Amino acid sequence: MRKIDLKKFINKFNLKIDDSLQIKNLQDYQFIATGTTSGNLEILLIAKAQDKLIVLDAKINQTFSFLGEEKFIEGLKKTFENNKIIILNKKQIKSDIFKIIKSIGFIILETNQSPAEIRASIEPYLVKITQNPERIHATMLIVYGMGVLLTGESGIGKSEVALELISRKHLFVGDDAIDVFRIMGELYGKSPRTTREFLEVRGIGIINIKKLLGTQIIKPESKIDFIINFTNSTKAKDSDRLGNNFSEKTIKGISIPMIKLPILVGRNIAELVEIAVMNFKQKQYDKYFPLEDLNNRIRLDNKKNDRS
Repeated sequence: MRKIDLKKFINKFNLKIDDSLQIKNLQDYQFIATGTTSGNLEILLIAKAQDKLIVLDAKINQTFSFLGEEKFIEGLKKTFENNKIIILNKKQIKSDIFKIIKSIGFIILETNQSPAEIRASIEPYLVKITQNPERIHATMLIVYGMGVLLTGESGIGKSEVALELISRKHLFVGDDAIDVFRIMGELYGKSPRTTREFLEVRGIGIINIKKLLGTQIIKPESKIDFIINFTNSTKAKDSDRLGNNFSEKTIKGISIPMIKLPILVGRNIAELVEIAVMNFKQKQYDKYFPLEDLNNRIRLDNKKNDRS
């Protein structure tokens, strides 16, 4: 399991380490954490904080009153065996509790956020940084607010279409390889650090999107909402002409809606990708299905003809 660098963690979540002397001793400190806990059950000796970051909330004051100082310290020391870090908002913790935590030797990280807010920020980060992503061959963009994976065999034109979409002010996530993470039942795509910002265009070579078009066009990661699979023109007959149904692709146990888009001479593929995304959004959120609408109109026309 991957370890987390404490210094980077502190900077990312705008935390403050309580003891300035500790900072020097913790320059290279790393830890393992797969989630967070309020610490109350651990201090009550009901659960263990193994590989969990403790984010204290106001309930710790009630736990302290319930246990009394001696048993509270005993519970904290047991907790310390499995986890050396505590995150807290000083405004929500009694000063007596803070002094006890400090005396035991915890690394105390202070936040100005509420416990619920900081946990909501930290949890997805921990899942992402500690899990092994699945790397897939794809180009990813954000088109009309939707995270879209462009897939298809090498050389079919994904990068060229991506460049056209970027020129239309859609956001670029990554090209060729995308690392996919599963976070709380959803999939997120991220470009590997090495290839981030780069796009390979046949005939031109490697280009740096950030250098050419600016940081505003780059998005480091995105939720994956939709997959458009480019197919060779010889396979066009296999595509869904009426567009009534999406197929699905399963990645890390989660199914993502997908359509097949034939690459044919004369088609404006970038424009078709935009239309496909708008059509997908319309079906998903507005629950409007053009084929059903057309069938209803045909039925009404048939009824009118039968009456006449």
